[in-house]
Amino acid sequence: IGMRAASIVIAVNTAHSEALRIRLTASGVVVSEVFDYTHAFTHLKSNAVNSDILFYHGENDVAKDTLAVSKLCEISTLPIVVVGQMSDPRYVVDLVRAGAFDCIDSSDRFEQEIEACIVRLKRDMPEKQSGKVISVISPAGGCGASTVAVNLGVALSSSPHKSCLLELDPFMGTASLLLDLEPQHLIQDVYDHSDHMDEEMLEKVFAHHKSGLKLLSSRSNERRQFKLDLKTSAKLLWWTAQSNSHVLVDCPPPHHSEYINILRFSDMIIIVLRLEFPCLVQCRSLMIQLQKAGIAEDRILLVANRCNRKVDLEAQQVKQALGRNVDFSLPDDSIASLACNIGNPIVSEFIGSKLGQSLSKLAKQIT
Repeated sequence: IGMRAASIVIAVNTAHSEALRIRLTASGVVVSEVFDYTHAFTHLKSNAVNSDILFYHGENDVAKDTLAVSKLCEISTLPIVVVGQMSDPRYVVDLVRAGAFDCIDSSDRFEQEIEACIVRLKRDMPEKQSGKVISVISPAGGCGASTVAVNLGVALSSSPHKSCLLELDPFMGTASLLLDLEPQHLIQDVYDHSDHMDEEMLEKVFAHHKSGLKLLSSRSNERRQFKLDLKTSAKLLWWTAQSNSHVLVDCPPPHHSEYINILRFSDMIIIVLRLEFPCLVQCRSLMIQLQKAGIAEDRILLVANRCNRKVDLEAQQVKQALGRNVDFSLPDDSIASLACNIGNPIVSEFIGSKLGQSLSKLAKQIT
């Protein structure tokens, strides 16, 4: 299950709220705001809140914590989750009676407890459903991940669906070239002005393709690089998922922790690879890296690109190298180069080709 529940974190002091923010973010929960106890009341009373859940860092004082939960319930309709030491059953009961939605013990099982809490929240509040975040990565350059991401985005943009593509390569993105677009704004602009991020802002900075796909590109003639930060990335994924059925993320190989955290926020991770031995070795290493990061294998889809039976490894050799079978294969097709050269997506301009049909089939499979 996707963990993209936007949250507000409140604690008696800044140190506790920041510590809780770090743990929640590492568990895949988007933290949109962090407050100490005093400032939280001022904010909640005077501002519109675009969040799903409120986390309160308990002080293990029954009187103080139940009073805090009661007061928060008076000024906010958000479900309140108390995090702290929950060894005393009476403490938990009093918190629930005061209005807490859930109580989570800050123990070694914190991540599992958070996930179970989000599941219960989504079960009880089904109207909070949001779009599906699909990250497309490759174990190495030259596998065609950007081409796959662009074409899936276009294929998934058919009415009534809305899809967007976020290009998170900080060096040189190619999505705008593949779509023949000249973006007026870049994803770097969003990161530079993240304090003003909301749905209205994002709609203004998207470049719009004729297929209906919206693009936030990182390509710049000035080679403007940008540094990913976790808070902004989390907010960006949450906001785009609220207004789109599918959010495609064109992500470079996750050599840094910031990219691993983006993958944690994803409902599905598509790894685009070539059936060549060096690429398979790198893919296996990537899968182990994701496993160590706590990303379940059933969220990963292996897509072999540019498949050619005459030169590719046999299926049994591929399985032995990866430890599992490839989930989907895309044929080697010269149409891909032609589509790149003219800036028209394969699934719209060359839908009748073998590659166009395979990409369309893949898009249907991941919905």
